[in-house]
Amino acid sequence: MFRWQVSTVVQTQRAADAILARQLPNGAILVDPTSVSPNWLMPYYSNLACIGLIITYKTLRIGAYRDSAQRWLEWYSSHMNPDGTMYDYTYENGTLTSRDTYDSSDSYAATFLEGMEHLRRHAGGTNYVRTRYPRVRKAVQAIQLTYQSDGLCWARPDYPVKYLMDNVEVYLGLQAAAQIARVLRQDSDMQQWRQLASKTLMAIETLLWYDAGGYYAWARHQNNALETRLSEWYPDLMAQLMAIAWLPSSSRRQILYQTLKAQFYSLPPSLTTNLEIEQAIWWGLAARAAGDSSTLSAIQDKLLRVDLRRRQLYPVSLYGHLIRVLNIVA
Repeated sequence: MFRWQVSTVVQTQRAADAILARQLPNGAILVDPTSVSPNWLMPYYSNLACIGLIITYKTLRIGAYRDSAQRWLEWYSSHMNPDGTMYDYTYENGTLTSRDTYDSSDSYAATFLEGMEHLRRHAGGTNYVRTRYPRVRKAVQAIQLTYQSDGLCWARPDYPVKYLMDNVEVYLGLQAAAQIARVLRQDSDMQQWRQLASKTLMAIETLLWYDAGGYYAWARHQNNALETRLSEWYPDLMAQLMAIAWLPSSSRRQILYQTLKAQFYSLPPSLTTNLEIEQAIWWGLAARAAGDSSTLSAIQDKLLRVDLRRRQLYPVSLYGHLIRVLNIVA
């Protein structure tokens, strides 16, 4: 073991503190530290960072991380558009200004729903979620804006492309919403949202599976053409690892993981670039899902040797994902 490796607790807290350094007093979580100007806010990144804060609270029981996560979820839910979508914001000279646009309507809403369910399940947030249940419904409505009859979502109403990554997140978001509805005894919502989630999972398995290659297409176009390249990290390989990491365990994804690992897995002894850290994180999440404990442990060791005091990760969501990987029991 390298002598400069820190403990999981220390590294988790450093990552969570880095997220806090990006949060404004009103709860908004920026992409860069608040001292950076101009800066910006992408709700998708902030939602994923928020989940990392909740996991940190679950692990360390430090209330500041739970409170920070709740303040972000409150900021998000109070800034939703009437149709449930969320805009990106610019931050400059102490002011947040809407950009009146967003990268996706499906993933923003889905990751918000995940954050709400994480708060409910892991941070005693049931009463908070109960009082804001109409906002849960509103986020589901944002997903339904582009939810197609085949079970897949377009990225945006004006961008009719069905991405693997987005639809994996839609599945998770709908499952989270259904679980919230179950706990709050909203049976009609629970049944509807579970059905939508199941339909999305089935569509991923049938309409996005590229049988000739033995892996997933990372996009499906309106004319049903598939994007099946598997040579670049993003989105090709990262999308495969996300599907392995987040979808229910299956023999198909076990085989896919082993195939991808044999062909593509190669991490340096030390993670020196942001891209290497990102790659390690997604391989770690996929290894956890595939039950590859030795690879997961090796990746966790590498992540513990990243000096978070001297380097900034980008975007802020990377801290949230790092926290997830470190707190998986190998």
